[in-house]
Parts: sequence; structure tokens; C-alpha cells
Amino acid sequence: MRVGGERIRSGEVVLVSLASVNRDESVYENPDRRLPGRRRSRHMAFGHGARHCPASRLARMELAVAMECLTRSFPGMRLAVAPQDVVLRSELAESRPESLPVLLGARPAGPTG
Repeated sequence: MRVGGERIRSGEVVLVSLASVNRDESVYENPDRRLPGRRRSRHMAFGHGARHCPASRLARMELAVAMECLTRSFPGMRLAVAPQDVVLRSELAESRPESLPVLLGARPAGPTG
């Protein structure tokens, strides 16, 4: 069998890189750039429909509980940088912060009025 011009013999091991999904330059223009106005395509991600991840609700619940515990433990927690200075990474389908520096101390007292 041939895949992408490469011959694969019977019994050979083939590894699939999930990070390369939707990155085919012959199919997607600028595949590594996040383009909000990009035309929808028949992508290879498994996030919706019949192939929706069954654990996604659990993951969202775990994140919500973790964030609630974190904010209860550190009520004065805030960003240590301006929001526009948070660097986002977008190698995969979603963007996420490269780092998220926070200050754990209480907010300085502001003017009261």
C-alpha cells in the first residue's frame, strides 16, 4: 500500500501524529495559523458528533472544580501581567496560554468612596 507517496509493507508499524491532523498544506492554506474567518472544511478532529469525546464533560467538570478550589484557596489571586501580555500558543486546534503568571497576595487597598 502507498500513503502519501510512501510504501507501507505488510506488517510494518505506522505511527500517526495527532499533532499533524489538519496541517496538510496541500489541503489547508496556512495550516499553522489561526484564521477565524477560515472556510469550514471536512477536518479530521474528533470533537463533535458521533466521535465526540465521551470524557469531555468530565474534563470540564474537573477543570471547574479545580478552578473553584484554587480561587477559594487564593482569593486575592490575579494576573501578574496585563491580559494583553499573556502569550497564547496555538499549535493544536485550541489556543492556550504559554504561561500564566499570577500573584497570590491580596489586592492592594484602593481608594474608598
